[in-house]
This record gives sequence, structure tokens and C-alpha cells, in this order.
Amino acid sequence: MPAATNPLTITWKGTSVGGSSAFYQLDGPHTIEKTYDRFLMVFDVAVVAEDYADLHTRCDTLETLFTSRLAGNEALVIDIDGNAWTYTSGQTIFDAVPTITKSGDPQLDYGLTRTYTVKIEGQLPDDSGGGLREFQVLVGHDNTRRRTVTMRGQYFASSSGDATSRYLSGFDAEASTYLSFVDSSATWELVDEGYTIDRQPGDDALPRPHTCNFDRQYLEIIDEQASGETDNENIVDHRVTFTDIATWPVDSSDESQRLRQVFAQFDCGIDVTKTTDLKGQYEDKLRPLLRERFSAIYTPQAFAVEETRVSYDRTNNRIAASLIFTYQASNAQELVEVQETVTYEEARNIEYTNTHAADELAAYADVGTAQILRVWDRTAVAIGAQSPNWRISNPGGAQGGVVGDWTHTTGGVTGPDQNDGTEINETGWNVVSNRSSVTPQILGDPNGEERIELSVLTEQIVERYHKKPEGGGTTGGGGSGPTTGGGSGGSGPITPGGS
Repeated sequence: MPAATNPLTITWKGTSVGGSSAFYQLDGPHTIEKTYDRFLMVFDVAVVAEDYADLHTRCDTLETLFTSRLAGNEALVIDIDGNAWTYTSGQTIFDAVPTITKSGDPQLDYGLTRTYTVKIEGQLPDDSGGGLREFQVLVGHDNTRRRTVTMRGQYFASSSGDATSRYLSGFDAEASTYLSFVDSSATWELVDEGYTIDRQPGDDALPRPHTCNFDRQYLEIIDEQASGETDNENIVDHRVTFTDIATWPVDSSDESQRLRQVFAQFDCGIDVTKTTDLKGQYEDKLRPLLRERFSAIYTPQAFAVEETRVSYDRTNNRIAASLIFTYQASNAQELVEVQETVTYEEARNIEYTNTHAADELAAYADVGTAQILRVWDRTAVAIGAQSPNWRISNPGGAQGGVVGDWTHTTGGVTGPDQNDGTEINETGWNVVSNRSSVTPQILGDPNGEERIELSVLTEQIVERYHKKPEGGGTTGGGGSGPTTGGGSGGSGPITPGGS
């Protein structure tokens, strides 16, 4: 069959129709439609065969050709008498998809000729944005007005690289531009990211994605992630909470103020591309941050870490830490806790003389002896140094401290230190017993930087009340003997003087 002559040749995947082909001839004009991102070409091909078996083979070949996508660096070439437009897959055309239709042309569809309509569709590159085609930014606010920025878009490949590689290498700068536009003074953190890899193969059979759809989410950082760092490159998605716990149980003094506690909790992820040393991140970054933030918020006079719990999630590369801070409030005194008790103890001996009368209960009652004791007990906890207290004598050595003397009123009675216990009063109250002990306590992590020194003072002071005898003392048994009358002899009730 003589070769057809046509200045127009269309080549798809290395196989040409039109031009000098005797078997695949272009029938009529072709159409091309372009937009900024889309390509469409339509043309008709007449298959000319030598016999019906040859027609069957050549129709199958054409249908197979135009139902196959471009791969690697394969191209669509449109050539007019040596002047070519080349659309190379993955560089100047993307996702090019052919469609072939048996058109049923009544003029050519007879004998050994069949006519097909071929349509080729694809996407065109737009390198004005560095391969970034579609792009959308969504700014959201939660109920605290903290902002979240979500970015979605699509990258296209070019001769310089596939779509996914162009996204990974080029979008960070683009994202920074838009984040600055939202708020140049804010600090943003990438907390979520996803992107696609399409099935387009390259020359080496490895993927060479033509398009890459992506989405990212950035969260506004409003508090430090590490000591002195608002945004630490290793720490992501952090949450810090401080819970202040104050208790006011029953106490014996309105001057004491209990130590308070704060539960500090920190939870974060560690970027696995940076490090998997979770313990090192906690000790170097997170623990110092919690101590600093605690001190800044509560301004304690003294504090200590009483308990630490740290969890290392190796599966998800996350850290969860919980610390209990015990601290002395900024307006608190040294006295932390005090329990005070004053007790009166009374005992007497009455001299009974039985009468041996008919009534076996009959007896004369005469004054014997009586004893009145006042017992003081206190347990006080204070911050700072304290030594036991001398009261009856002072042979030397340290005494006293942050708790102070017991001179205030307890139960309506002025404390035992109102008078000098080393002196003996001829009438009234005297200190007859003193037991004073101190238990030093240190609160806090022994490996920590701050600890609280506590002193627990436990005391019992006993005072005895007496009266100076009238007319001076005797060596014999002073006082009256049994009376012969019906009443009881001796003096009336004893009434201690003073407080």
C-alpha cells in the first residue's frame, strides 16, 4: 500500500500516527484545548489494512496504544513538518490519560478501513509558584482565642524534581510566609502533616509522583516548651498544667500557715527525627522548665520537690511527667503547724477517822494533802532550725529557735514561759517538769537543688500550784486532829491564784 503523506505526526509512547504511516492515517483536523492547568487534544485516526486479519491486528494495536498512560520520560509529540511540541510525562504534562473511541464514521468505516477518535487529557505545570498549584489557608480560633492554622494544597512535578520532593523541599518557606502574614509576632509549631505519593513511575521503576496533595496544621505556642525556649526544635505538642492545693485543717494558732502543694504536669512529644533520648530530654529541658515556671507563678519563699513521676512512651516517643512541689507561700511565717493543749490535774488526800458506830460508814473527815498540776503539751512544726528549750535550769548549749517561747494564751491561760522557770515562787505556780525534744526533718528530693528544712518541736511542761504555809512550816504534823463534833474540821476549798 502506498504511504500516505501528511505533514502532521502525533507520537504517543514512541508510536506515531499520521505522517508517512500507511496504516494509521490522521483523518481530518485535530483540536487542542488548554487552560492554565488543563490540556485536551482530540483527533481521528483511520486504520487501513491489507486484509481482515491485518485489520484485526492493527485495530488491537491502536486500541492498546491509546489505553496506556505515559510512564517515565515518555512523551506526547505533535510534529508539523519537523516543528514539534513535546509534552514529556512528569515535566511538561502530568497524569496524561488517553481515551480511544470507535467513532463509526459512515464514510470511512467500511471494507478494510476503520476510524477511531482519540482524546488525550492531562494537567499542565505552573512553575510560577515553584510547583505549588492549589493552595488554601484556614485560620481557626478555639474558645480561648488560641489560633490554629491549617494549610492545604497541591504540588506538581517538573524537570527539576517529582511533586513530592518539590513539596518536601519547598513548602517550609512558603508556610513561613503565610504564618508571618497571619501574625508575625506569634510563635507557631507544626503539629500535624500529611501528603500523598501518586503511582506514576519513573525511568528506574521507582515512583516519580506527578502530583502531591498535602495538608499541614500549625498551632500557636503561648508558653515555653523548654527552659528559656518558646519553641524547642525537639519538643512538640506540649501541655503544661499547675494545680495549687491549699488546706486549712484545725490548728491551735492563727499565726501558723500550712505548707502548700502544687501538682505540675507536663506532657509532650519528642520529634523522632531529632532524638529518641527521652530521659535526656526530660532531665535537660523539661525538669528545669517545670521548676522555673513553678517559681515564676507562685514566688515561694522556699520549696522542694516532694514527688516525681516520669513516663517514657517509647512507642510514640512521648514524655509524661508529674511533680509535686511543696512550698512556703510568699506571705507565710515560719510556723507551719501547731497543736497545743493545757490540762489541769487535781488530786487530794482526806484523813478519815472511823467512829466504829452502828453506821459502818460513819467517819470524821479532816484535811489531808492536795496537789494541783497544770500540764502543757504542744507539737509545733516550723521551717528553720530549732533546739530543745531549757526551763528549769540552763546548764549551757543551744536552745530556742524559730518556734519561739510559749507566752501566748492557750485555752484562756497564759503560756508557761510567762515567768522564768529557773526561779521558785513561794506561792503560786512553779515549773516542776520539762520535756522538750526536736526532730529535724528535711523535705524534698536529695538530688534536687532546693529542699525545705523543718523542725518538729514536741514539749510537755508540768507546773505545780502551792501555797506558802501560814505562820511558817513545822517539823511535826501541823493541823488539827480529829474533831469530836459532828462537822468536818480543817479549812475550806483550795483556790489557785493567778493564771
